[in-house]
Amino acid sequence: MWELWTSRNRCVFSNIRGRAEESLSRAIVMAREWQEGQLVTPKVQSATKADVTTVSGAMLRSDAAWSETLSRAGLGWILTQNDVSTSFSRLENNVPSPLMAEGLALREAIQKSVELGVKNLQVESDSKILINSILNGNDVPELYGIVADILLCSVLFDSISFRWIS
Repeated sequence: MWELWTSRNRCVFSNIRGRAEESLSRAIVMAREWQEGQLVTPKVQSATKADVTTVSGAMLRSDAAWSETLSRAGLGWILTQNDVSTSFSRLENNVPSPLMAEGLALREAIQKSVELGVKNLQVESDSKILINSILNGNDVPELYGIVADILLCSVLFDSISFRWIS
């Protein structure tokens, strides 16, 4: 609501007209910031190779393929629990970049893990920028909302770790 009010004031008092998409994007960012402030931030861990072999729980690996000409992404992930692997996929339209596709794939994968009742999760992705954004809070404007969603979902696990794999 604050963004709507300030956009209106810029238009009325300064004759500055912004794009509706920009206002909506800023409003979503502010709403997510407020939402994050309402929850306890989970302790997100970086997994090392030793952690992967010693920590029990499910293993989640995600990846994405992106078509620039179609602005479409294929999202995929594999969840391994008790030596049983299950693969999932989804097609997503209007995806602006490969980085966004990677973020969407990981978010979908984590949400599916929550749905399935997974409590301990080791997450691996080949997107170094995405993993660093999750672990270090590196602000990548393109990923802000997706990383916020991932962190919000992370509080639903007893333990979760994120690791970049090449």
